[in-house]
Amino acid sequence: RTLEGEPCYIKDIIIPAGTPDTQVAKHYRRLADQLQIGISSTHPNHMELLDYEHLEGAGEIHRFRYRTAPGNNLDDIISERNLRTEEVLDITEQIAEGLAYWHDEFSPPFKHNDVTPGNVNYDGETATLLDHDSATITVPIIDGTSFTTRVLTPGFGAPEVAAGEVSPASDTFGLGMTLTYMITKEVPKRFFDHYNRLDRKKLQAAIRNGTTNPEIINLIERMTQADPAQRPSAKEVVNTIQYIRNRIAGDVELEAKVATLPTDIREGWNIPTVEATQYIQEICDKNGPSRDEKKIEKLRELSKNFNLVFAG
Repeated sequence: RTLEGEPCYIKDIIIPAGTPDTQVAKHYRRLADQLQIGISSTHPNHMELLDYEHLEGAGEIHRFRYRTAPGNNLDDIISERNLRTEEVLDITEQIAEGLAYWHDEFSPPFKHNDVTPGNVNYDGETATLLDHDSATITVPIIDGTSFTTRVLTPGFGAPEVAAGEVSPASDTFGLGMTLTYMITKEVPKRFFDHYNRLDRKKLQAAIRNGTTNPEIINLIERMTQADPAQRPSAKEVVNTIQYIRNRIAGDVELEAKVATLPTDIREGWNIPTVEATQYIQEICDKNGPSRDEKKIEKLRELSKNFNLVFAG
């Protein structure tokens, strides 16, 4: 579909004729949230609302037109290929940025309530959070047997959502399970029993089979805690991922430096002491020879004791 030549995605919210007044009120509340969220959201990691129209027909049709997000659906990408670690971190960081914008910039905070790979597009550069259909501003009200929230994707909805308790921490849980899915390629609902309890041992085994990075494993552990109060905020997720990416970049840089050592020096050793020795010497050299002369001399003595060759 297009709107004045602009590719767009259309979302219709329909209130059928004859809907009871109590249900109509809940629909209107949902519509008010959708409009306020759409009008207020001006973040690159959220889809952009272009237009809203109220149509009359067999009931009421409320039509939202959003700018088409670039790239392919993350669910499709995961099914087609394995994502590289840097892609996984990039996607997670960008979606966390979008959630942090909603959670921190607005009061009461906007909540997406259905963070899943199916609601994310990625084009290799930008990750966009889609489908604000479940998004809310106010806390959902339990009315008999129904909630104002929509039915969420099994395996991605936080445990408290089933009780009608929704908070920004619920989005953190969904993002944590999305991160898990990118790493394991296993549908998260298999980690839950029929009482909607998370089997943490099964989850941890799958994650450790998908990555050996301890910081990523720890981050998922924190994001998927049963207690919402124990989960990090979206902003804390952003900060943690930036830390992880810097650590990975440092490891790559160090490996590149070690690779420049002559092969006759590198041949025969199978422990990382040479890398550590070279790295420490480089740090000492940057601080100045006079300040670190004793440290370097001590390193040379230690290197000899371990029968290693000190570069340079």
